[in-house]
Amino acid sequence: MNLPVDLLKEIFGHFEQDRHSLHACALVNRTWNSVVIPLLWRNPFGLAKIENIESANITGNPLGLMTDNANDVNHNNDNIFETSLEDLEDLRRRFDGDSIMSDDEEDDLWVSETFVYQSLEQIKREIISTYLTCCNDFEWEIIRDGGIDMPRSLAKPTYDYIKFLQVVNDADVMEAARAWANGPGNNFPSSAPQLITRTLLKKFAQAAKKLKWVSIHLSPPWDSSLRLIDFFSRHQFRIVTLAIYFGESESEDYEIVNSCLKQVATLIKMQDNLERFVIEGVKYGLPSIIDALRKKRDGLSHHLKEVLFNQCKFNRDACHGIMSWHFLEDLCSLRFVNCTNYAPLDMADLLKESMVMVRMGDDNYLELVGLNEHTVADSSE
Repeated sequence: MNLPVDLLKEIFGHFEQDRHSLHACALVNRTWNSVVIPLLWRNPFGLAKIENIESANITGNPLGLMTDNANDVNHNNDNIFETSLEDLEDLRRRFDGDSIMSDDEEDDLWVSETFVYQSLEQIKREIISTYLTCCNDFEWEIIRDGGIDMPRSLAKPTYDYIKFLQVVNDADVMEAARAWANGPGNNFPSSAPQLITRTLLKKFAQAAKKLKWVSIHLSPPWDSSLRLIDFFSRHQFRIVTLAIYFGESESEDYEIVNSCLKQVATLIKMQDNLERFVIEGVKYGLPSIIDALRKKRDGLSHHLKEVLFNQCKFNRDACHGIMSWHFLEDLCSLRFVNCTNYAPLDMADLLKESMVMVRMGDDNYLELVGLNEHTVADSSE
């Protein structure tokens, strides 16, 4: 079927949530494959989620990979592609027929859970292996210097898979890197998952120009966290949803953590299309984040609609910073979850009054959850 590529993109776009159909379409010919692959690789780590197990072709080629020497049309049933999606019961039966056919429900459950786990781990390893083929010589040198002694893959990737990426959650990347490092036959140092994760995240920040959803956990070693967030702020400008989670820090980490916060503020300011922002675990330095959000909202780009503060510690400056947000009327959602240290002026009440004053519409809301509203902030903070 020789349809124009633009028309194919329009058609396949309607099947974006139907991975079964996309997998089948990817195997028709190279033209269809070139249109479908970007859809499958927008969020490949989502394939390795337990809730997506029934929508992923986990027995064959869940990511629609095509080698350079693949035929335009391949009807060989013995190749690496799986053209049909069996249901979970069929997959379980193929995995261990004897156990599945037993009458012991506990055995059946164990086999099912084991099968699903092994399938997900295999998907994670394939994702990491594929992205590693996209690394350049310098990145491979870093990997080898970190004690990962392995030959660079001889297989040249058919596509630059990284450029299709739209969703990055560093926790998912780390989880997949662990599965890869602990795969059969691998004997890598314990630091291998961290090294692979850092290398790929920097690669994503630099080369994935279509990133829309980014979730980053910042924690010790703080110097690595600072370099990572700096990398994103220098290369990413079109993030739509940004979530930043801060881990526990010691008092002696104040300066480096504050530097991380300032770099997060820079990342916020650099975004042209930021609509949703989540920040969690900030104990100090919150005014710099609030100021960045305010300046972003006061700028030419009026996209910010949702803000969530979770487990954050407010001081007087942070409270007054929020009260200076004259753009509150344009926010659809402003949430405070388990936040503490409100200023002597009861910010919760003031915010409620502000919401009335600026006449937020019926679709907009202020949600206060688990607030310690009566804790007085230290004015010296």
